[in-house]
Amino acid sequence: MKFKKIVYVGYFPLSNLVYQDYYFETLLKKMVLVDYLDVTTLFFEAENLNEYPYKDAVKITSYKELDDYFLKQDNSCTLYVSLIGYEWRVVKLFRVFTKHKLYTGVFGRGVFPNIYESTRSKYIFNLQNFGFNRLSIMIKNRLARLFKISGYIKTYDYIFRAGAYGHLAFGYGNDIDLLKANIIDVNTVDYDKFLIEKQKEEKSKDDYVVFLDQYFPYHPDTVFFNIKTVEANRYYRELNDFFDRFEKSTSLKVVIAAHPKAVLYTNENPFNGREVVFYKANEMVKDASIVLTHNSTAICFPICYKKRLVLLTNKYLEETFLDYELSLNAIKNASGCSIICMDSDQIDVPIEIDEKLYREYRYKYLTSEISEFKLSKDIFLDFISK
Repeated sequence: MKFKKIVYVGYFPLSNLVYQDYYFETLLKKMVLVDYLDVTTLFFEAENLNEYPYKDAVKITSYKELDDYFLKQDNSCTLYVSLIGYEWRVVKLFRVFTKHKLYTGVFGRGVFPNIYESTRSKYIFNLQNFGFNRLSIMIKNRLARLFKISGYIKTYDYIFRAGAYGHLAFGYGNDIDLLKANIIDVNTVDYDKFLIEKQKEEKSKDDYVVFLDQYFPYHPDTVFFNIKTVEANRYYRELNDFFDRFEKSTSLKVVIAAHPKAVLYTNENPFNGREVVFYKANEMVKDASIVLTHNSTAICFPICYKKRLVLLTNKYLEETFLDYELSLNAIKNASGCSIICMDSDQIDVPIEIDEKLYREYRYKYLTSEISEFKLSKDIFLDFISK
């Protein structure tokens, strides 16, 4: 076996989602040792976050503890998989990886179309949002990239890449990693779910529209990373007003596919009594007529099932989220989907999809011709076993 142990390194406590998405159970059944290094306290205060009760989750509270951990391992047959995007704040951590000469890997998946259509648009965006803090971060990240070029920070040995652009997901200097690493083609998590679901027996299709919720007002990442977000009452009011008009215009009911972290929905329905369904986004999209969302990563499902996709925006969202309008336009340009402004009285529902762009989207951001009919967990297990 190439690697007898896998160590995942994350700056967030282990969650059920990470446990599932990184194949813990599959690896353990195959007698592969698995540790989770929780380095959260080296970067954030996270005492209130829930954890998955896994016996081999190791909390690291200092760099000395980290050094001691690496010294105790048989690093010749251990693969360290980073769940942390590389940028200036984590240079010290990656320098420790380098000093111990670890075999390192990373999953490049879940990337979105680039919000900057050209160098000029990126330049204009940076000018419009210029500030000392932004300039400081930009310079530090440039320096972090130079550390990879110089060898001060070791590049990844293995990249598990979903789609041709998957490497853009794991941080600065990914172009340097791409030149030096071994590339293993995998799929996004949602694409794997699509592969499993599409094999199941077809259900009777219903005339409904599914909204892929993103839990904007309460998403825990907004607190964890100090991200500005929308005010709940206004957001849900404007969203429900639009749903009312959309349902009247199309004669189709809107059903909500709740975000997995939307715990508040279990006690309160902010969608004016509309049906809210948990953990069924894949299945709901499969049988829906139209899919509505903002810029959810779950757009994989309508792309793969070839469903009409509509992205929702309004003035409030564009004023709140710095690059929101740019991100929607990038998705539209990449997939050919539609954008509807919820402030407008006009509701133009797309009649058909652009199959050529949908296919290109799959291979750029979700899968590859090598991996499109295989599950990523099988690809990963096969890789570490040979």
